[in-house]
Amino acid sequence: MQWSPMLSSKHIVTESVVTVPGTDINLHPGPFNCNSANVIYLIFCSICPHGNYVGETKTPFRLRLNNHKQTIRKNFQLQAVSQHFNLPGHDIDNVRVCLIKGGFRSVSEGKASELRLIKKLDTLNNGLNRELSHLGAFTCLR
Repeated sequence: MQWSPMLSSKHIVTESVVTVPGTDINLHPGPFNCNSANVIYLIFCSICPHGNYVGETKTPFRLRLNNHKQTIRKNFQLQAVSQHFNLPGHDIDNVRVCLIKGGFRSVSEGKASELRLIKKLDTLNNGLNRELSHLGAFTCLR
């Protein structure tokens, strides 16, 4: 059965509750849009449970999403998100995103929140996150 969320744009999920594919975890996306900055987001695959990726951006989300889409179109094999959406039977149309949290008071608060979501969804072992080095001192919380 293919998961089919309501979308306000081609990729952004606007439902108030999102069940993360491959898990029984429900997330409650925040009141954010493509112009929101300083947010944590989840990219997931609309056709399989193996394409979950947690990320964050300080810039407006639309810029970060465009960057992800560019790596997919160019098939950058060093990028896990690009690798996944270039698998057989997958393409950029299968990308779904929800903006989870934002408005952090500090960089450290945002990084800690990102790490907690990576751990909660286990995207390091069972998803597309490959490393935690960008989280610096917060990786000791693993």
